[in-house]
Amino acid sequence: MALTTSPDRTTWDLVREAARQLRTARRSARDTALALASMQPADALEAEAAMLSATSSDLEITNLGVAHAPSAVRALWGPTMTTQVRDERILGVVTHADALRMTLTSHDHPAGLAADILGRRERL
Repeated sequence: MALTTSPDRTTWDLVREAARQLRTARRSARDTALALASMQPADALEAEAAMLSATSSDLEITNLGVAHAPSAVRALWGPTMTTQVRDERILGVVTHADALRMTLTSHDHPAGLAADILGRRERL
């Protein structure tokens, strides 16, 4: 996915463009997921190769949408998952109590990631 910010584009313009790109990507992702599910890897190396062939992305995002948790729940983070593949980065996204919450799962220390995210947010 590629989004281009500019002074005349609002956050919602970017969200709509991201949603459009995701709809397109999901169509081909379904076929990839079905092919991956049909594989019968013989060992861990074959399983890792299958996972790597299924995606060529730098970051995978899983979005639960809006979480309807009981009012006593003050904060909710997630989802988290891992494929145990080297260099993976999976971003779990959920909205709870009108706040967008993100959880990054990675085997690596993502040096500079927090500063990069803040810088991008300030430019929106």
